[in-house]
Parts: sequence; C-alpha cells; structure tokens
Amino acid sequence: MVHEAPSGTRRADLFGRSIWTSSLPRKARNPDNTPSIYASLTDHASAKLLRDNDPRLKHWQDIDRRLTPYAEDPAAGVVIGKAVPLADSHRHHSHLLWLYPLRERNWDRAGDRDVMQRSMNHWVSMQQLWHGYSYATASSMYSVMDEPEKALDFLTFFTDLKVVSDCQMTVNTMYREGKNLALESPLSAAQSMLDMVVQGHEGVVKVFPSVSDRWADASIASLRTQGAFLVDADRSGGATHWVRVHSEAGAPLTLDHSVAGRIDVRDAHGRPLHWREAGPGRITVALPRGGTAVVTPHGARRPGTGPRDVPSNGTWTRWGLPG
Repeated sequence: MVHEAPSGTRRADLFGRSIWTSSLPRKARNPDNTPSIYASLTDHASAKLLRDNDPRLKHWQDIDRRLTPYAEDPAAGVVIGKAVPLADSHRHHSHLLWLYPLRERNWDRAGDRDVMQRSMNHWVSMQQLWHGYSYATASSMYSVMDEPEKALDFLTFFTDLKVVSDCQMTVNTMYREGKNLALESPLSAAQSMLDMVVQGHEGVVKVFPSVSDRWADASIASLRTQGAFLVDADRSGGATHWVRVHSEAGAPLTLDHSVAGRIDVRDAHGRPLHWREAGPGRITVALPRGGTAVVTPHGARRPGTGPRDVPSNGTWTRWGLPG
C-alpha cells in the first residue's frame, strides 16, 4: 500500500516564488540555471491557471519566449550543450531534466517519443559510474515513457541492496556512498514507486500507468496529483477493480482510469455521473469542488471505502536492522 497524506498549497511551483530569475542570460538553457527557469515557467503557468495578474507575469513570459531549443545529437538525443556530448558514464542526469522531472516532452505525443527514446538509450548505455539515485531516476523516466517492466527492473536493482560504485541502500531503507550516509536515493526510490501508480501531467490524471505485470496487486490512497485531485484505487489479479478521484478545487478532470472494458462512473453516493470518452481508457468528468467520481467495471458492486494491505510477491525483509 502506498499512502500520502493530503496537503494544500495555492502555488504549483516547486522551488518557491523567492527564486530570482533576473540574472538569467539571454537565450541560456542549460542544467545550471534549470531551477530558475522552472520556477519562472511554473509561476507563469500558475498565474494563468489561477487568473492571477501577477506584476511579474511579463518577465516570466519573456523568459519563456527567449529559451532556445535543447542541443541534440542525431544518435544520442539531447546532449549537455552545443557540441558538448555526454561522452562517459555519469551518475547525474542533469542534461535530461527536461525529460524528468520537468517533463517538457510528453510520451503521449508521438512526435516527442523519438528524442525521449534516443536520449534515454544513450544515458543508460553507460551505467559504470551510476549511484543509487541514478537507478531510481531511470525507473521514473521509464514510467513516464510507458515502460513498466524496465521501470521496475531499475528500481529493484537499487532496492535489492546491490552495491554499485561503493554505494548501497541499507536494510533500514537509508543509503550510503562509501562511508557517508545519505537520504536522497531512498527518497528518489519512493518517488519512483509513486510514478508507477499515479501520475498527473498536462491535465491528465493516470491511475496505475506504469505498474509491472509482476505487481498483480496494488492499493493506493489519497495520492495527490496536479489539479488538486486525491486518488484512491485498487488493483487485484492484474486488473484495476476501482478508482476514486476526489476534487479539492473543481478543476476539469481527464482520467486514464485503467479499468478494462465497459465502465460505470458514479458519485460518492452511488448516483450516476455524466462522463465523456476522450480516448481508449480515458474519460472526462466535470467534478465540482468537493466532488468525487468512482469508476468501476460495468455492473460491478460499489467498492470498499479504503485501502488494503497488499501481500508480498515472495520473500521479503522486515524493515530495520537485523537481530
């Protein structure tokens, strides 16, 4: 079971509005200034969504307009910079931040897939100097590229306590690099799990978008997505049995529900809701603030009210140090 406690914030920015962007060089776009760029573009999108006439809106729009395309190589995809390829293995993925977590390209758009695939193939072809978080990040990248089996392979390489470059996750879910203890890799691995079970991007909420066939059962509760939605869902025997989405803001809901075949969509009290098909396995539902939509296979009984403990696929280790 994966559970995330709800929290609320009016702003959608990751780094906070205190990030300064006025020093951004003209037409600059490289990993060093990615936080400032991301903060500016996210504030721009937030102001538009919230209809907030922020006095800095023109400044953010100017930054957006002056950004140049990423440097690309025909074989290696996006590279570090113009005429600066990733020539050797490296644990960091700074040149791929556009792919994840910024997600400036979208696997749902056919025209974006080629550069995403080329860039990813090149980075993962050189794993000699990777660290723990490299595997976790690769897992998340494959999740947003509809590759659930590869996503699980890279995640479990790390969580199975394998040693690489003298780095290893410890049995109490902490992490060491040599003799130094750290925390970023386990947190990254936790995010990799979340990316497998729920995603929200460009107005689409996806439920169990990258769950491996090896994870026949999964249960999630109150996972927050873009649009201020809280998602609960249950998967058993490799099939999604029900999905529940609660809207905290009344934003439009486009939902990839992952329920096979014909569906029913009801509110929290079992009353039918109007919905429209928006593609294979995708629907749109108009939910008011505080409204809930429950999606089930057609004719199925109303689902239970909460998450459940999911049994292990095989042997497992209790959390904590042995003994």
